[in-house]
Amino acid sequence: MPKKTIEVLYDDYDGKELPADTEPISLSLGGQRYRLYLSPENEGKLRDFLADFTKDAEVAYDHREAMRQQAAERRAESGGNFRLSGEASEKFKADLAEFNEAKKDQRKDIQEWARGSEKFSGAVPGEKGIIKADLLAAYYADNPEAVRYYGDEAAEAPQRADYKDA
Repeated sequence: MPKKTIEVLYDDYDGKELPADTEPISLSLGGQRYRLYLSPENEGKLRDFLADFTKDAEVAYDHREAMRQQAAERRAESGGNFRLSGEASEKFKADLAEFNEAKKDQRKDIQEWARGSEKFSGAVPGEKGIIKADLLAAYYADNPEAVRYYGDEAAEAPQRADYKDA
């Protein structure tokens, strides 16, 4: 027998029915995180009520929420979740491996260059970790033909979405 399920949203404050496209608001209190469905009128009441409590409060940054939002934006930009198959997958993997290998090789070049430099011989970067901006600027100034794998103007690694139609 065929069935049809209808989801109805109700206001968490007054119990009245809400439009299906109502977005919840998030609220955290005492270590508990709440998702409230409220009409615009009741959301306004809640915000007005909390205004005196929150006017001087520190705003907490939710790293996990920001990461979820960034992932959703990337999925939307790339056309959603997808897997590369066959030739496109192999090309992406090969190009990414080549990029990462070139980046590692450049780190070794920067290390060698810094060791030979009077100014930076004591600031040679390790295998991992941060390469200081002044060291990068000096290296790239001394090696203008080098592809920039580090710093603000770094080359971008291959992106899976770029291989989707390949």
